[in-house]
Amino acid sequence: MTVLGLRVGYLLGGAVVIEMIFALPGMGQLILNGITNLDVNLVQGVVLTISVTFVLVNIVVDLLYLLINPRIRTV
Repeated sequence: MTVLGLRVGYLLGGAVVIEMIFALPGMGQLILNGITNLDVNLVQGVVLTISVTFVLVNIVVDLLYLLINPRIRTV
C-alpha cells in the first residue's frame, strides 16, 4: 500500500516525459512551456500543485493503511 502511494510521485514526475513523447497536453507540458518562457509564476504554480497532490495522496494512503492493517490502530 505504501509503495503504491509513492509510485504516484513517480507517475507525476514521469508525466513530463510521457506528454512530450506522445504530444499530450497536461501539467508536464505546461511546466516545460513555463520554463522555456521564463514564466516563474507558472512554474511555481505547477510545482505547488504537483507537491500538494503528492502530499494529499500520501495522507490518503496513510489513512487507508490504518483501515487495512488493524495491528497499528491505537486503543
